[in-house]
Amino acid sequence: MTNIFKKSLVAIALASVSTGAMAATIDDGAATPVAVVNVASEWAANVPAGTTAAPTNTVTAEDFVVTLGTAYTPNDMLTFTFTGTGLDQRSTSVPTTLSIMDGANIAGTIGWISSSVNAAGDTEVVYRVTSVDTAHETNGGTITFSGVKFAPNKLGTGISVSFSAKTSDGTPIDTAGGAARTAQLIRVGSQFASISVGAPAGLGATIDVAKSRTQFTPVAAVTATFDIAPSSYLVGTTVTPFAPTATYGATAAAIDYTLTGNFGWMLKEDGTVDATVVGFTAPAGCAPLKVLATKIEATCTAATAFDPTFTIAGANKVAIPAQTFSLAASQAYTVGSVAGVAPLTRSAGTWALNGSDVQVSYMPYSSTITQVINVTNRSSQDGDISVVAIDEAGNSHDLGVVAQSKAGSIQQIAGAVKNALEAKVGAITSTQRFAFQIVTNAPEADVEVYTAYNTGGNGARLVVNSSNGGGLSK
Repeated sequence: MTNIFKKSLVAIALASVSTGAMAATIDDGAATPVAVVNVASEWAANVPAGTTAAPTNTVTAEDFVVTLGTAYTPNDMLTFTFTGTGLDQRSTSVPTTLSIMDGANIAGTIGWISSSVNAAGDTEVVYRVTSVDTAHETNGGTITFSGVKFAPNKLGTGISVSFSAKTSDGTPIDTAGGAARTAQLIRVGSQFASISVGAPAGLGATIDVAKSRTQFTPVAAVTATFDIAPSSYLVGTTVTPFAPTATYGATAAAIDYTLTGNFGWMLKEDGTVDATVVGFTAPAGCAPLKVLATKIEATCTAATAFDPTFTIAGANKVAIPAQTFSLAASQAYTVGSVAGVAPLTRSAGTWALNGSDVQVSYMPYSSTITQVINVTNRSSQDGDISVVAIDEAGNSHDLGVVAQSKAGSIQQIAGAVKNALEAKVGAITSTQRFAFQIVTNAPEADVEVYTAYNTGGNGARLVVNSSNGGGLSK
């Protein structure tokens, strides 16, 4: 007992003396960080993994070197902790014996004792100092791990290794070094993480109400470039796109894009794009290309970005609908003989009016209810009033242009709206409720819509809308 106590005091004294000059570190052996192996999550999820005891495929970390920060003696214990439980513990990955090198000389040896999973779910590999050559220094000595392997299905978000040591009686030694005692070995990221867009607004544009909504302003053409982007990570403060290390990535194949929106306005009766209304183009590498009333579908090669372009032709003027686009993509890929698909979505931009767009959240109709819908236009610009009705089932009914708002006037449109509505849904005899989008081709700040309804002799009941303080959000 006395000898053990004395040994502990000596070890602590040696550690306190040495840490002023040395600190334990893990690096590549040249005082630079270990080269991190990048593994694509798509590869890791699809490559045959086998078992941890006998992996079919493995991920091999780059060599890493542990530099000791104090003098070691026989029976001292060194613990290397690897993230998670994916460590291939065969001797081809975790050697049974390693040397402590003092330059080109062997200063000591360590032998494998055990491997186990700790309470945090990480794998601890313990070595014991089996011999020390007092003719050489273990303080500042190096231990090199080469060819450490991991099962691909147990990489989690990545693998790191950290180092600790203690004497045979459990006294911690070689404790200096801080964050340098840990090194990242493997980084896991996605090759197909998101749909990128060249400009933050995507297909965003403004429809000019001064041109009766037949043109964009201030440009004639609207375009955006969409592509498949990997995940990213920080190197210091630099955002770095993820790129898999050779052999640990998937092979990208074709991408199916679906742009959802209202495209019926640009189609002829035969379903083809009316070139007198709009010029529409997409890359040659995106074929087949289908333009439908509610979506545009394109299949692009892996190397081709999807960049739909809408150019207003001007020969045949048609009102451009205000709307918000969404984009879905299915990125196909292969890992060996295994095929996979990465489904992705994003918002793709909004076409907004620079005029009045009023949302009326509620308006009842029946044979005994009458409506009041008045549009006040304080501007110096005449403009069409168009209406879209939404029924209780969520179906939209485009009522088209119901009236014209004269500059400096109040236009009563309740009768015109009801006539257009019944032309769409049939005569309204029982109680039905609708929401409305009322668009006036006049500056938004100069237009106000008053909405109300009457039930017999009870007087008008105000309906709050988005131009008088409430209703549906724009």
